[in-house]
Amino acid sequence: MSKNIILIDDNPTENIINEYLIRGANSNANISIIDNSNEAITSLTQTLFDPENQQKHLVVIDQQMPGMSGLEIIEELEELIDLDPGKVIIYFLTNDNSVRLQEKSKIIGSIKAILQKPLTPEMAAEILRSA
Repeated sequence: MSKNIILIDDNPTENIINEYLIRGANSNANISIIDNSNEAITSLTQTLFDPENQQKHLVVIDQQMPGMSGLEIIEELEELIDLDPGKVIIYFLTNDNSVRLQEKSKIIGSIKAILQKPLTPEMAAEILRSA
């Protein structure tokens, strides 16, 4: 079965590497890449709010991005739609290990983990196993 993965990072090189590692763990993965916060909110709202779309989605999001942080994107999405952990699993992939991010990750049920960059093949496999 194909996994639906949404990579959100403003760094194109990171996106290429992360996509490569995830495809290495599951070549059938359906991967979407988003490189800015506005597109992330629009795309995720449309994808996750669509009642016809009952598939689970894995979101791998960078915390440090221009415009809005990854956490700010997730907080805004929470206000717009229900981030049902049965429908979306969120992984932060970041160098940011702030207390605020740690605390929020415990409150927002769909946040599965905060992973430290860079993504490794083992981490990619772990992410795919969660769906």
